[in-house]
Amino acid sequence: MWPDRAVAKEEDVLRMNPVYPGMMAFAERIWRGGGQSGWIANIDDGDRKSFTEFENRLLDNKKLYFSNKIFNYAKQSNIVWKLWPYNNNGDLTKNNLYPKQKI
Repeated sequence: MWPDRAVAKEEDVLRMNPVYPGMMAFAERIWRGGGQSGWIANIDDGDRKSFTEFENRLLDNKKLYFSNKIFNYAKQSNIVWKLWPYNNNGDLTKNNLYPKQKI
């Protein structure tokens, strides 16, 4: 890992980057194969079942092997993302855009 910014403490690298979740996702693809060719940038590729199963395995590993590590990933397969402008005149307190969740 080569951070773009200076970090005060070594563990900040883990806080600022999804190191362990990224390693687990890469290992999953190498071990299981499959996936889709090319780069997928859309929010939903239509295979929610596989994503939910993958996410559950990822979170199981988080509990089993990374409980004392910085593992920046939170369940999101149950979230319907709303990615568009909100009619709030720039006042972010008018909408609950960012629900707080401990990661």
